Amino acid sequence: MNAALVSKIGELKKCSSDELVSKISEGFSKVYLHNPSPNEQNSWRNSIPEIISNLPPKCDDLPIIVEMRMPIGNERADLILLGGNNQAIVVELKHWSGSINQYGSIENQVQLGGDNGVLRTHPGYQCDGYVGKLSNFHSIGNYYNIEGLVFLDSINYSQELDEFLNTYNSSIVYSDKTDDLCEIICDNLLPNSLTITDAEDFANGEYNISGRLVDFIRKNQYDIKRKIYTKLADSGFSLCDEQLIAVNQILLAAKDAVDKKSQGLEPAKKAFVINGSPGSGKTLVALSLLIEAIGNGIKSIYGLRRNGALVNTLRNAIDNNLNDNFRDLSGLVYFINVPRNNLGIADARFKISNLDLIICDEAQRMLKDSLSVIFERSSVSAFFIDETQRLNWDEQGVKQNFIDEAENNDVELVFLNDLPAGIRCRGGLPYHNFLESLLLNPTSLELGMLVNPVWKDEYQFKIFDDFDEFHFALHQARDNQNVRVAMVASWTESDGIYKWRLQNRPNTPLKNIRVSSKLQSGNNLYSPETPTISWVMNPDDYRVFWSGISSELDICASIYGSQGFESDIVGFIWGKDLVWDENINDWKLGGRNTSFDYSGGTIKAMSIKNLLNQIDDDTNHQFYDEARTLLLNRARIFLTRGILGTYIYCEDEKTREFLLTL
Repeated sequence: MNAALVSKIGELKKCSSDELVSKISEGFSKVYLHNPSPNEQNSWRNSIPEIISNLPPKCDDLPIIVEMRMPIGNERADLILLGGNNQAIVVELKHWSGSINQYGSIENQVQLGGDNGVLRTHPGYQCDGYVGKLSNFHSIGNYYNIEGLVFLDSINYSQELDEFLNTYNSSIVYSDKTDDLCEIICDNLLPNSLTITDAEDFANGEYNISGRLVDFIRKNQYDIKRKIYTKLADSGFSLCDEQLIAVNQILLAAKDAVDKKSQGLEPAKKAFVINGSPGSGKTLVALSLLIEAIGNGIKSIYGLRRNGALVNTLRNAIDNNLNDNFRDLSGLVYFINVPRNNLGIADARFKISNLDLIICDEAQRMLKDSLSVIFERSSVSAFFIDETQRLNWDEQGVKQNFIDEAENNDVELVFLNDLPAGIRCRGGLPYHNFLESLLLNPTSLELGMLVNPVWKDEYQFKIFDDFDEFHFALHQARDNQNVRVAMVASWTESDGIYKWRLQNRPNTPLKNIRVSSKLQSGNNLYSPETPTISWVMNPDDYRVFWSGISSELDICASIYGSQGFESDIVGFIWGKDLVWDENINDWKLGGRNTSFDYSGGTIKAMSIKNLLNQIDDDTNHQFYDEARTLLLNRARIFLTRGILGTYIYCEDEKTREFLLTL
């Protein structure tokens, strides 16, 4: 069950306020594995009785769902009322008092209690976001006609306030207008044909993909200046509080810079650093920031250092039509520091102060020298980072380097609050915490803990001791669950020669096979019947790959084609580069010949392959520790690509045995 309580209006009417809170609290603790806060309990006590007591007896049979988790993200809808012929109303309860004002020029956020008050998401935007998530990403919700309703139980109606708040699809109802609330509910949900069983099915619904952000952008790119944030919410891509605060702080700084330029003034340089662990929605936030900035007339571009797979996926999804007039979004996606083909931000078109905002995603992969270029060419810059996702030795996007370069370039540096972990994955924060323990503190794990982890009902985490079973399970998941499936693998014992390298040598055997041929060590872990699985190498193929269209599961992505992507279920071939050592109860490097990843960026000598080659009996701790850190980072990325689940096959027997004991 994804909700604290499923009942009928009439049953809840029989409860006192304390009985009601107790009943909801009991269900809440069972579903969410922690007790509700006093503020949550007060909200239930103050708001729910007022709603249900004002509903006439003819509404007593209406099913009601309390505190239901959204199909994507960590947010919960306060109430969902069902009725009519598959009609639903999402009710957002706000126990606010005092003044409610718009936060500067930002229309999707409000300020409570005056100019120095607390920032909150605009309740209409929040409620529209819930409606969008249920309509687009919920296996049951997409069969319903869903409306949104915000109930301000302590705020009276005023025309001025209503004109400000009623800018979204969700209805706003005030404490002195409960007749309006009754009218909306009765008009939409009566006569009722739904039962408690229907409500339980709704609450038990699962995540169901029906759209992706890049598809939304492509569809709406020429309408980008028309309240795009409302369309994002309607499509299920609304941001949570923490994400929204980050976007809006950066937007306000960029707007201020634009205003100063229009007055002939030179704005002070400002940079923001936003940290987010895997699955925290960094790319969603970064792209949402880009969209909102363009919609507000802010000249902006989105940059990545190395991730050609993601750059090309975004460009191809949006229409690969580069231009200089900032009308086509595909022309706003760039490499950060790749001068080749004039596609990088170092391009001459981006001269000093030519841009208002530069957004750098996966900024932990940047070179330190690139920061000065970014600061020089934009009034405001935003860097989305996760130091635990550094892939190679030369990647220098760490906090201290941002501090040093900002000081050297006279740039005001602002570190925003970390984005909340576990948003993308259905395992949420508990799964995130498990992975952190598994990779960084494995001695804290207990034998048998995976038999019934707290996230088991939400997330499919499976370890296989046979490759063919692993591969068959991925096919079954795709066919029986009707979900996207992708396969990823470490570079272990496969050099992955690109097809384009062989164009001038047509008679040379192709060597990019990852599975079904002998590994470089001479070991053959796979049966002759195992299908051939090759690396996906062409950047243009990644959108197809991650969309699940690769029906035969005959290709797999490396770490460089995984960062920034996701699928519903991901199968991870865990190679021999990082293995479990039962003697030390910790992770160790597999040794010199266990990785054929030569990629090292500007410092080729420091690729994973060459780092391993420089280790002599584990005595060179500098190289050893760096290589181990980078491989742990890679494992974390691989293990967080799946929204609904991760399937694992380990090529190392001891590693497989260890995972199976958990």
